[in-house]
Amino acid sequence: MEIKKTGAFIAERRKAMRMTQKELALKLNVTDKAVSKWERRIGYPEITTIPLLAELLGVSSSEIMPGEHAEPSRAQSNIQETPQPDAIVSSTVEYMKQLQGQKGSRAKEIAFVSLSGALFIGVFVCGLCNYILSARFDWSLYVFGSAVLAWLVIAPLLKFKKYRSLFSMAGLSVTIVPFLLLIEYLGSAKNWVIPFALPIIILSLASLWAFVLLLLFVKMRLANRIALAMILFGVLGNLAIQYFVRHYLKLPSSAQNNPSSAIVAITCAFIAIGLFTVMTLSKKQHK
Repeated sequence: MEIKKTGAFIAERRKAMRMTQKELALKLNVTDKAVSKWERRIGYPEITTIPLLAELLGVSSSEIMPGEHAEPSRAQSNIQETPQPDAIVSSTVEYMKQLQGQKGSRAKEIAFVSLSGALFIGVFVCGLCNYILSARFDWSLYVFGSAVLAWLVIAPLLKFKKYRSLFSMAGLSVTIVPFLLLIEYLGSAKNWVIPFALPIIILSLASLWAFVLLLLFVKMRLANRIALAMILFGVLGNLAIQYFVRHYLKLPSSAQNNPSSAIVAITCAFIAIGLFTVMTLSKKQHK
């Protein structure tokens, strides 16, 4: 692959197809910086990206790699003599994808078994020690609850291939309140989970669910993700939780008496606005 020819060829075809770098990057599921590097001849696309890139640019994979249009007469004369370059590239890409998928699945399976085994052993050992020392189960229930919560949150990330974060969020949403109720039952402080912790959990989970759903179904760059997190957690979630805490504890609502939440919200808002502004300017420059 000749980087100089490839970069110029990609830029030429992209403009011919009337696409911006951002639009091409979104369709390829890469950053527009990557596309910019290709066209500026300081980088080149990965082999797994070439078939889709060729399709989007209206050329063949064998034209992308050398960075020039194929000669029709030569291509036709060689059609019976040698295998088609596109077929070779597609086969190579498919093999690499299968190999990477196989290695990834094996590593995740090992991690899943290791996680499950480690949590089970931890719960068993703690429960056994607790019973031997005091003939009952008390502090070991903390370990049991923590292990169940951790397994239901982490295991979906290792076991599922699609919508893993949704299953993980579902595990967290289902177990967090029972886990806190267990802590309340075992601890000395009573009647704090439902009236105090539950509203905070609902507000936090609402922000987290919104963030996860947007990441799954809306394509966005890393800077935009950070900005979105700042808005959801640093501004909206933070102010909502602080308002509830002040109301529940009957604290003064004046910002002068409690400036921390306002400072955090303003800081996060400025960071989010700055990131969105930088991304907007960057998008205009790449057009």
